[in-house]
Amino acid sequence: MDLLSALLTLHELRSRIDVRCQLQGDWLRPHAAGELNVIRWHGLLDGGAHIELATGQRHALQAGSLIMLPQSGAHRLCHDDGDVRLICGSLWIAPAQRHLLAALPDILIYHEPGAWLTATLQRLYQESAEEQAGSQLLCQQLSTVLLTLALRHWLAQAPTQGGLLQALMHPRLGVAIAAMLHQPEQAWSVARLAELSHQSRASFARQFRAVTGSTPLLLLTQIRMAHGAALLARESHSLAVIAEHAGYASESAFHHAFVRHMGVTPGEYRRRARLLAGSEPFP
Repeated sequence: MDLLSALLTLHELRSRIDVRCQLQGDWLRPHAAGELNVIRWHGLLDGGAHIELATGQRHALQAGSLIMLPQSGAHRLCHDDGDVRLICGSLWIAPAQRHLLAALPDILIYHEPGAWLTATLQRLYQESAEEQAGSQLLCQQLSTVLLTLALRHWLAQAPTQGGLLQALMHPRLGVAIAAMLHQPEQAWSVARLAELSHQSRASFARQFRAVTGSTPLLLLTQIRMAHGAALLARESHSLAVIAEHAGYASESAFHHAFVRHMGVTPGEYRRRARLLAGSEPFP
């Protein structure tokens, strides 16, 4: 069985169709940061729109576009062109299996030039509206199909980014990766991680780079930044407390690392996440 099939088979997903929309004129749909074990998704059947994230990223969408948000971050959908028909849903994974989502980016965007994706979205739209016999199961399966397509596209566009998923499935590296994902605040060193994987420091570092294309400490920084961003969007803790939870000894160290990795300050990221949960435009 291939990696993607194995991962999705091992991790049981539950789904729900949240809303079906037909929107006209100027409109804006804000979404606050959600639960960390939930993937929120949006499918555009007609019209044009764009999505804005707390990092300042903005992506144009068109009919047949699918957006998956594995980190369930704050975002908003805005009108671009014409009348819009939209279907939105959620996929749940068990909290104990959250490490699968932590290995994914903030956003997955998939657009298929053919009619197959649009037809799948249309089928979901109809099934969730009509609630015929078997509709719940059909919507569950089709939602998983959408996630599979989005992940397949992401892996094809940037094969090296799938290294973390491969590492999670690795018989030795997986334990070390999961430890970093579950406890990013720990003072992990290459030696400690190597011990978890029952390898020498040199063998662990070499195998880690071969599988992930990265180094253990660079990956740890990425995990800590994602964890810090999630706390900024969801909690009212002070920056010093969030820095500690993200594994940094000082607020200053966390601030500099966050700016370097995310491109914005922690305060600006938190402000944008809150704006995205409301209707105010960015200044």
